[in-house]
Amino acid sequence: MVIGALVIAALILLMFVAEVGSGWVWRGGHGAFVYCRPCDQRYPCEDLQMADRVGFVCPNGHYNEPPDHGFSLGTLTIATCAAFLAVAGVLLVTGVVPSP
Repeated sequence: MVIGALVIAALILLMFVAEVGSGWVWRGGHGAFVYCRPCDQRYPCEDLQMADRVGFVCPNGHYNEPPDHGFSLGTLTIATCAAFLAVAGVLLVTGVVPSP
């Protein structure tokens, strides 16, 4: 039962690491890209005009806020899965939980 939970936790961990890591795909060597929903395109930050101290204006005149890179539930899920994998691994190795 613990081994099945370890496999599921590892798969969930891989899924969330891939989701969080996919944000790095849209970063170039010059900085982050800003996604414009009305245009359905991504523009480099340095190519956009600053509308105010927070937002950008795309070439078509749409106002866009930069992406929020704060603490997310994905980060919490990654930490929880990693902690579960560590604790369950230690319990299996020490023999507290018997393995089949």
